[in-house]
Amino acid sequence: MKKAIYHAPASCGGEYLVEFTEDNIPCLVCMKCNHSVNDWEKWYKTYSTYHQNPSAWESKKDVMVCLLGHFCEEYQKHYSMPYPLSLTEKGLFSGPEMVILRKILKSFDNDAIKTRDYITWIFQTKVEVRKKKITSLSFMMVADFIQQFNFAQKKARTITRDTQLPERMIAWINTNAPSLNDLFTLRDFNDLEMFLKAFKFGQVPPSTQIQDFVDKLKLAKYIDPNLEIVKER
Repeated sequence: MKKAIYHAPASCGGEYLVEFTEDNIPCLVCMKCNHSVNDWEKWYKTYSTYHQNPSAWESKKDVMVCLLGHFCEEYQKHYSMPYPLSLTEKGLFSGPEMVILRKILKSFDNDAIKTRDYITWIFQTKVEVRKKKITSLSFMMVADFIQQFNFAQKKARTITRDTQLPERMIAWINTNAPSLNDLFTLRDFNDLEMFLKAFKFGQVPPSTQIQDFVDKLKLAKYIDPNLEIVKER
């Protein structure tokens, strides 16, 4: 038997009836005062796809719906079923899912992109690899999982000699400094280090294209002012 949901017990106290729209979306209607909560219809018709818009992630007022949307999308992709959102008197936007997501976001210093990456990582490592079953968003609040993710992120940012150059860097060279390909083979950071040493000691023919490339490396903080590769980004 489902637990009854009540509207403002201190003032109204009426029991909410769960009704459904033509699209089978639930809403709550107070049987005493007729007050309704239709957050779930707003969610499915408006906010559930906000996370697909990159600019929405930059808006503080949209961050929470973006995080929930991303979680629901990952859940649907991995389990082939929609995540069952809670029905409570507080509605969806102040309900349990948002409370949990705010706590997770806070654990990442309110960095929405890092929190999004953490959600993706959970599904990749705990669901795909470990075959874990997520029955609640609270699954992601495990402190050990957050620590594992932080260690994995730190390792991914550490650059070694064998680390491959980013594809976007190779693409930039091919488009903006093709002459560099005639002088050096740049595939990994060891190749980049050899180029920088030659550049530093004046062993590279002067070129605006090459100087632009070095300046871009500094701007992106791949190298320091002394032309040394930054080992951890």
